[in-house]
Amino acid sequence: MGKKKKNFSRAANLMKRVKEWGPFRPIAESIRNKLLTSLMSLALIPLVLLVLFMNNRYSNVLEEKTFSNLRAVENIKSANIKSYLENRRYDMNVLVQTVETLRSKAFNQLVSIQKLKKELIENYFAERLSDVNILSDLPIVLEAMAAFERAGGTVGGTEWKAVERIYAPFLVNFTENYGYYDTFLVSSSGKIIYTVAQESDLGQNLTSDEFKGGPAGQAFEKGLESLTFQDFGEYEPAGGVPAAFISAPIKSGDKTIGVIMVQVSVDQINAIMQDRTGMGKTGGTYLVGADRLFRSDSVHVRESTVMNPAFVVDTMGVAEALAGRSGQGVVIDYRGEYTLSSWMPVTVHSVTWAMLAEVDVTEAFVPKGEGEEQDFFTKYKEGYGYYDLGLINPDGYLFYSVEKGKDYQTNMLTGPYKNSNLGRLVARVLKNKAFGMADFEKYAPNDNAPAAFFAQPVIREGKVELIVAAKLSLDQINAIMQDRTGLGETGETYLVGSDQLWRNDSSFLKELGVKTTVLNAKTKVDTRASQSALNGEKGTEVIEDYRGRKVLSSWSPLTVMEPDDTNPEGIRWAVIADIAYSEVNRPVRKMAVFSFGAVLVVALLVLFVSFLLARGLTTQVNHIMDLFGEIGIGNFEARTPVTTQ
Repeated sequence: MGKKKKNFSRAANLMKRVKEWGPFRPIAESIRNKLLTSLMSLALIPLVLLVLFMNNRYSNVLEEKTFSNLRAVENIKSANIKSYLENRRYDMNVLVQTVETLRSKAFNQLVSIQKLKKELIENYFAERLSDVNILSDLPIVLEAMAAFERAGGTVGGTEWKAVERIYAPFLVNFTENYGYYDTFLVSSSGKIIYTVAQESDLGQNLTSDEFKGGPAGQAFEKGLESLTFQDFGEYEPAGGVPAAFISAPIKSGDKTIGVIMVQVSVDQINAIMQDRTGMGKTGGTYLVGADRLFRSDSVHVRESTVMNPAFVVDTMGVAEALAGRSGQGVVIDYRGEYTLSSWMPVTVHSVTWAMLAEVDVTEAFVPKGEGEEQDFFTKYKEGYGYYDLGLINPDGYLFYSVEKGKDYQTNMLTGPYKNSNLGRLVARVLKNKAFGMADFEKYAPNDNAPAAFFAQPVIREGKVELIVAAKLSLDQINAIMQDRTGLGETGETYLVGSDQLWRNDSSFLKELGVKTTVLNAKTKVDTRASQSALNGEKGTEVIEDYRGRKVLSSWSPLTVMEPDDTNPEGIRWAVIADIAYSEVNRPVRKMAVFSFGAVLVVALLVLFVSFLLARGLTTQVNHIMDLFGEIGIGNFEARTPVTTQ
């Protein structure tokens, strides 16, 4: 109550001072001034009110038009970014389908070559078994066996040499013509009475402790009964070289008088298995026995791998093939390399081997046309504007990269970059077995430059065989967001992530004094627009932007990646379109200046006309007053002039 009295007292004092000053006294004391003021008021007050109304209306219309334009631009940008991301996701489907096609093509080629080699190996041994079976029934072999037995005494003695001169040419010719390493005649008691190679085993007994557990001893034991094939084993008389044998009984009537044995040459097997026609630079085929050791030499190793304990092949493919099953898959081979592997069993008489045909995943999945310098993924990357494309094994190993950066040939799950956005994305894709995206983060392998990734798995029978990863192009996002059509001199559009940092470069880098705004803490966007959009809301208001300027702003949320179990928040960006309020208000200010000028001109004209009218009226009134004065003194003939101006 006291405050109201105080305010009333102040108002009364003000009115009293105005009255004492008397600003309206000159008007009240003069008819001409009253007329002049009245005429100007009648003319100017409506004009000023009209101008103020029009300016306000024009300002509102212009602001609404700008808001409408901003909304349109923001919607277009949002749609373009969404379309860009959808197209890139479609690209990932294309890449995965391409990888699957390349996989099928590679496996078809491997299986085709493998079937041919399986047939060649089985036919080779079938022929060798047939040769030995026929040889054991030849009369000359029976005669040679009997003759060497009759020679008796020491092997190499006079009688033995005499028999050798008769029968050796036939056996030597047989051995050389059919590509055997050696041919043996063994008595029924196990004594080696003749060999073509005449190594340290000549004259030895295969039933002795030294030989009976070895491949020759076992071949002899089985050969007493029937035609047989004895798998490879280490054979000391041949210098420790692995040896396999085919043996058959030599019979005289129903009596077995000895065994003929041939030592199979690894060279003949290698000639078939090491032929790499149609298998590229890294492809190869090889045989593995039940002991998981090689039965042919590897094309990737200089030293012999046959029965070499340094090269154990204990893979899923070997186990499957030895169990009699065929199949294909991506496996880690005996070198520790990821390969496309095709396996099938090969049966030699009663022995089963695993035959594997393999090619490195890099060559299988990254084909290069004959005479071309660029592989498929390099051309795809450049054609569609990606920063990089990579292929990742299920264990996280990045075995292929177009750019071959610092992350190339590192493990994204256990290596130095496991905590990067790509490392976490690989782990998420492996868990979900589905497409995934990693939002922009500073990526250490690229010197902490911002990077975002797409990744999609290649799945076979419920298992991830491969992950295709793509590094998104910031240039393409910038090309969309930096198009300032319809945004005037100060307008711009930009993307903001959940960390309140940019996802594209500003159009005003020079003004901001930075090289990039992407993930730049100096240009953090914590505004009404970013907060609202990141909360899933749309809006259009006059606000302060990230630089503290008054702007007209339109915003909306953009869901880049839907939430899932491994990424509950998903990926959401804010799409914001701004234009400086001063630029929008510039036409209003220009109109206000023009209106003020127009009002001033009109006021001068009104003043001039009012002055003329007031002067004419006051002159006429003065004449009338003079007339009344003349009449008052009795001059009834007095007249007053008529003023027309």
